[in-house]
Formats: sequence, C-alpha cells, structure tokens
Amino acid sequence: DSAMAAFKRALKLSPNHPNAHSGLGWMLSRKGNWKEASEEQRKAIKVYPDFAPAHRRLASALANLGDLDSADREFNQALKLNPRDVTAHVEYAEFLKRQGKLPEALAQYKKALNINPDSKPARDGLASLTKATVK
Repeated sequence: DSAMAAFKRALKLSPNHPNAHSGLGWMLSRKGNWKEASEEQRKAIKVYPDFAPAHRRLASALANLGDLDSADREFNQALKLNPRDVTAHVEYAEFLKRQGKLPEALAQYKKALNINPDSKPARDGLASLTKATVK
C-alpha cells in the first residue's frame, strides 16, 4: 500500500512518467487487480512504447484476465525489445506451460539459463517442466 501511494505521488508530480505508471501497475497486479494493472501498463507504454518491462507486466496482467492472445503478443514484444530479459523469458515460459505448450516453455527456460545460468526461477521452472514431461 505504501508503494502504491508513493507511485501515485510520483504521478501527481509527473503524470506521464512511464516508470511510475508501470510501478503502480506492478503493485496493483500484486494485489490481484489485473484490470487496473493492465491500464497502468498501457499508460506507461503509451508514453514510452519501447519500455520492455511494461510490456512484460502487461502480458502478465492480460494472462490473468484471460486474454491469452494479447498476453502472448505482449510477451513477444517485451522479448523483442529486450531479448536478454531473464524475467521475461521465465514469465513467458510459465505462461506457455499453463497453456500446455511444453516444448515452447522449455525453450524459454533454456534461453533464460543461457543468459544467466544462476537464475533460480529458470532452473526451478526447467526442473518442474522436465519432471512433468517425464511422467
């Protein structure tokens, strides 16, 4: 709540600041408010279209709202803008895994590990996916 208040104060000072919109959207998503979270990410993208974290966060919000096609497009846009974003690869892998697209998810986990072999979320995701495909 205090983080959301800080982002709102920042937006009063600078109403078009993409980091403040994206940060507020991120906090809203952590509270499960996916609709408002997606709206804040869209505001960040409108101001700064190449802001990869906003595309990634929008993708997650859209996935939670059930708009899977748009979520997939936003994940791909985030990765196009920043192909070395380990978090984007991991979150996209998790999204793909939930869709039953296991080979694609596996590829995303591997890309994340190629970028950062020490990424615990990527290692854990790959391990859980490998166990799921062996069963």
